[in-house]
Amino acid sequence: MQAISLDFGATTDAMLALLETMPESYRATYDDAARQEHAAIIARRGSQTVHVERWRSLPDGGALVVVVADDRPGLMSLICASLLRQRLEVRIAQIYTRERQSEMPEAVDFFWLRASDGKGGFRPVEAHDIERFTDTLAEMVEAPPLVSVTEGAVAAVFAPIAARAFFNTRAMRRGEHVLVVEARDYAGLLLTITRTLHAQGVVILSSSVHTEGNIARDSFTLGDPSGEAFTPERLASIRQAVVTAVRAGPPKP
Repeated sequence: MQAISLDFGATTDAMLALLETMPESYRATYDDAARQEHAAIIARRGSQTVHVERWRSLPDGGALVVVVADDRPGLMSLICASLLRQRLEVRIAQIYTRERQSEMPEAVDFFWLRASDGKGGFRPVEAHDIERFTDTLAEMVEAPPLVSVTEGAVAAVFAPIAARAFFNTRAMRRGEHVLVVEARDYAGLLLTITRTLHAQGVVILSSSVHTEGNIARDSFTLGDPSGEAFTPERLASIRQAVVTAVRAGPPKP
């Protein structure tokens, strides 16, 4: 086994620099040891379009992976479409954006994944699953804008799905717009939501994705790219568009 030399001083410096650029919600979630590991993962991106790395293996065979890429409109939809192609399902997600001087903001996203066995069950997430996901995502990010992010998604016919969406009133009192979506989980649900939000012309500032059993409860903090305030009419339109898309079922190729 090749010996690895660690410069702990450099690692600490990287962690401190990371903390200065990550949002408060990240700093409140992870301790110093985790932050050091995350700083190293971010540094390993280098000049790559996308860097994906397994941070933890989960007891049930799943994987907690970190995705690092330049933030851009529709990135979450590209990530979800890439995962869907590889039959990787998201159980939990934490989405962060860090600001960088003289560079594009960088997405640092955490996904708790499980792999479908194609027979209604699940199998361990293997290294090749993550490699293929990385390759697919890089291809989609580098593709011309006219390439559909849903190309190659698995088509299926679903009966109407019970779903609801609403804006968190407590968050709105703080001046934030957090859309909460509750629905029966299915492959491609997260892609459906993020693609719809992108089509509505909003950006996802952060999100929290949780699935218990077959019920997903996902929340998305939204912003307007131009900085304009959301009107009640626009919020209602966004909410209705998401509900309609989720009830329609998974995205079609």
